[in-house]
Amino acid sequence: MTAEDRIERALRRIMIGAVIFVALMFAVVALVGTALAHDPAHHELDQWYASVKQPDTGISCCGPSDAYFCDEAARGSQVVCKINDDRDNAELKRIPVANGTIIDIPPHKINKDPNPTGRAVVWLSPSGFVWCFVGISGS
Repeated sequence: MTAEDRIERALRRIMIGAVIFVALMFAVVALVGTALAHDPAHHELDQWYASVKQPDTGISCCGPSDAYFCDEAARGSQVVCKINDDRDNAELKRIPVANGTIIDIPPHKINKDPNPTGRAVVWLSPSGFVWCFVGISGS
């Protein structure tokens, strides 16, 4: 076996290892997301939380661990929501966002699917980025 063959074989093993590593990381993220994707007081909504997608990417909005109830309104043509959620942040494993916080909703993050919660819901990243928003009627 030549040195070039050994190098090629080593690179192939590294690539296979990298692919396996990435696949395992995706699996871990999916399992953790599923484990957190429920509202302890409303298990009947688990499937809905897991099914909501970002309208601009088709990627999951995640679950209640980053979902906040809010009161929706409009400022001119800008949809806004005011956080109004007294659920236990520790139980939901989410970062606290103070009630009364106003969130501007980007138009491309408004999901118009039906909303069974009876409340407007906004999904936020830890830095406050809007993953998606579903109004009371899904509008």
